[in-house]
Amino acid sequence: MTKDKRTYDVLIDVWNKAEPYFKFVLSRVVKSLPATRDPWRVAPVDKKQKVHVLAGSRESEIAVFPNAIAIGSPASGGMAEGGKLALISAPVSLAFFIGIIFFAIYGGYFLSCFSFFAFVFSAMTIAWAVKGWICSPSEWPVIFNRKDRTVTWAPVIRFPYWKFWVMEIKPQWRTASWDDVRARSYKYMQSTTGGYGFHDSYSLFLLWGGAEGDPRSLDQAVSIGYQGYFEDELLWMLWEHIRRYMEEEGPAIPHGETLRPLGKGRPIVYPPEVIEACGGPPLSIQEVEEIAATAPLD
Repeated sequence: MTKDKRTYDVLIDVWNKAEPYFKFVLSRVVKSLPATRDPWRVAPVDKKQKVHVLAGSRESEIAVFPNAIAIGSPASGGMAEGGKLALISAPVSLAFFIGIIFFAIYGGYFLSCFSFFAFVFSAMTIAWAVKGWICSPSEWPVIFNRKDRTVTWAPVIRFPYWKFWVMEIKPQWRTASWDDVRARSYKYMQSTTGGYGFHDSYSLFLLWGGAEGDPRSLDQAVSIGYQGYFEDELLWMLWEHIRRYMEEEGPAIPHGETLRPLGKGRPIVYPPEVIEACGGPPLSIQEVEEIAATAPLD
């Protein structure tokens, strides 16, 4: 990760007003966006135009293929945090269980029933969060294929809360045109862990139109990289890395940087057709390190 003082030198101004291109329709895709529909910054339509003075993976790149690079999803970190929070909350669930027995013995039947339902709810919530942390795919890759000029991704799927018996999620891969994608950052308020305060957060999204045959009707929305804490300038550094790779034959990984380690969860299984389009399976860590060592400096 570069420590250059230019890391905040983003080249596009704050937008912070109504979406300039897309029309929103009532669909599940729109629900994947933050509550606000007004982008904080809007990437230029011309992908030849720089968005940041520096390019960096921001510890978001998870794989390098012969013809493509894969960027991770903010959802992966959220699932890990949710699982850890669930483990921390386990003593609360245990307290409700003890309450069931205690109030049943000493005649507090109403409180015993309350403790029973609270225990069931808390236990199911903990199981759902831990299952999402351990049994979900370790990442939700977004693959940028330089040869085919496409973007392939697996939309984030979470375990159904009530179907506790479901133990595996099968990613549903999709592909769209790189030339048609439009990038946006969004600003929104988020509570801290435990709900003791609030802070500004930012997310970088890729948007495609085409819903109901209208190119301006939002059809797909994919969040990439990580969740920005109090800033979005560094998210645009990530987009600059992707833009240079796709448009200017830029390096697959910036100089001196490394891949983001995969977290808990099931290993990523790329479909055969995706691997074929990418020119083969992901390169080894050693091969990626060689690319990073020889990549030009900004």
